[in-house]
Amino acid sequence: MALFKNKLTKTLCIIFAVIILLTSTLFIGAYASESWKPWQPNYEKQDITEILNKPSLTDADYDVLYQQTGLTKLGVDGLLENGEKSTILQIQNYFFETQDIYYNSFAPLMGYMRRKNNSYVPHAVLENGDVLFSPSTFLSFLEMGHSSMVINEITESTIQASGYGVNSNVISADNIFIRPAFVIARVKADKTVRDTVASYASNNLLGLEYDILAGIFEPKAVKNLERTHCSHIIWYAYNHFGIDIDGTGDKIVTPLDLVVGENVEIVQVYGINPKSL
Repeated sequence: MALFKNKLTKTLCIIFAVIILLTSTLFIGAYASESWKPWQPNYEKQDITEILNKPSLTDADYDVLYQQTGLTKLGVDGLLENGEKSTILQIQNYFFETQDIYYNSFAPLMGYMRRKNNSYVPHAVLENGDVLFSPSTFLSFLEMGHSSMVINEITESTIQASGYGVNSNVISADNIFIRPAFVIARVKADKTVRDTVASYASNNLLGLEYDILAGIFEPKAVKNLERTHCSHIIWYAYNHFGIDIDGTGDKIVTPLDLVVGENVEIVQVYGINPKSL
């Protein structure tokens, strides 16, 4: 009996020690994540006014603008068609600035990086169905990222599933543009299709319970969706119309997966090296 008690005591001590070690690691990791920094250009800022004043742009011009602003051809053309040449110049200024950021905690061991001066980064023209991604959300030391999808291009409203205790809801796209790094991606589909996907999401996918394990222990495209997370809800909306925007095709779809696949195009990057996408 004494031997049994000693073994039980040792086992309990080991379990307790592991729990303490794991918990300590997670809390230390949460502090460590605060040292994360967005990418910043290590090359010179150029005067792009002459390029923007051209009646038509070449592929070489678009390449320069991408490296100078983070705007692809989609992003540049959208702003020029809207008569927002000055916005492109503003985006360039933000692209080269040194950012002052801080860690904003919103749950135990969870938080995201936010621009300290609370200014929103100017961005490309948004369209319904656009996917917004930021790598700056963390679970302890793990870079989880966050994503949302534009459901009203006029009001710049997005649908998101942000975390436990909060059902999927509508939030301003500024939730992404106040962060120090983001990507705007556009699905390769007709605008009428993207409009339909956005309408479907706003009419059918609000109020869903958050679950980081959604799609793992049940079909990824379960018929009656009740639980979801930030990237799954966007994938689900497009998959409902036969479009798979998971760049890896794995059982788990992550926020980053939504902007690296063959079925999407980059519109704008900020705080992220343009050459990495």
